[in-house]
Amino acid sequence: MGYRNAYKPATPGHPCLEDALAPARRGWFVFPVIKNDKMPGLQWGELATDDLDVIEQYWIPGDNVGIATGPSGLLVVDLDPRTDNKVIGWMLDFLERDDETFGTYTVETASLGRHLYYQQPSTPLGNSAGKIHDGVDTRGVGGFVVAAGSYVVSYQKNYSGPYSVIDDSPVAPLPDVLRNVLEYTGPVESAAVRTRRYRHMGTREFTRRRDQLLQDIRDADAGTLNTTLFARSCRAAELVAAGLWDQGEAMDMLEAAARENWDYPGIVPTILSAFRQYA
Repeated sequence: MGYRNAYKPATPGHPCLEDALAPARRGWFVFPVIKNDKMPGLQWGELATDDLDVIEQYWIPGDNVGIATGPSGLLVVDLDPRTDNKVIGWMLDFLERDDETFGTYTVETASLGRHLYYQQPSTPLGNSAGKIHDGVDTRGVGGFVVAAGSYVVSYQKNYSGPYSVIDDSPVAPLPDVLRNVLEYTGPVESAAVRTRRYRHMGTREFTRRRDQLLQDIRDADAGTLNTTLFARSCRAAELVAAGLWDQGEAMDMLEAAARENWDYPGIVPTILSAFRQYA
């Protein structure tokens, strides 16, 4: 089903038409969303387009605007203060941002949350819910977000408001600290399983494993430091969760090992994101 069969011609001069054209000019694929709602119609993935002529000719007045994140090459991080009212501040701290902005194209949502637009990494990511933190979802391949210029009324959740651009910066690459968490596919074992697995580990074996993972971090080069730090921090978190290593000591030692050769803002957030997998 194409636009010609699905939609009537747009009313000339309708103000929301520009809200559909603006993201399409960026190369983002847009589609109509039900008026005053966040729900798309059927087959929204097939209807998504960046063809300006098609959008201008067939857009219906009053429709909200959706962006198909997959074909648009976007990974959008959704911060929802209804789940965690401190989530915006938490993310600023997690990314070690000092100026109260995220350094990328940002939209304030109808519920006063944030949509942070990032470039997809070389291996595109899909959608996630709560993997990074409570109140933090992501939309990538197979997902969509409501675009700036839309207006949503939610009677069930008792909020209404516009989606507005609050930072028109260029779309930034996805920060490594977020990518590490989203790409992590290793097993997250229960406390009982970890306890059984490490039950017979003695002091000598623990010391060997601890020293080896710290040395791996020290030996990492600039291109692999972040990935190595995250992976080894996950192993350290396993030891902490099994009761073999004090968490504060572990995190301090991991940070010190990383800073022996490198000093960049992502060290502490990377360690924290690894430990969160085992919280």
